[in-house]
Amino acid sequence: MVGVEPRHISRVEGGYNSPSIERLAKISEALGVPINEFFNFMHLDTPVTRLEDIDSLIRGLNEEYQQIIFKIVHAFEK
Repeated sequence: MVGVEPRHISRVEGGYNSPSIERLAKISEALGVPINEFFNFMHLDTPVTRLEDIDSLIRGLNEEYQQIIFKIVHAFEK
């Protein structure tokens, strides 16, 4: 799929090997995932940090988008 042996992919997944940036770009393209997702460690954040990040992101949006986000979040409450 990306010109890499499955064994090498397995070693990368296990943390035994590190891919070059070129190979990482090929892997992200093959998976249909933006390359920055490989470096997104939000799952390691604390709930407080996550809420602060969400708050910061929402504050940067215009009023219309903030209202849309509010409606989406409110729908999850029900």
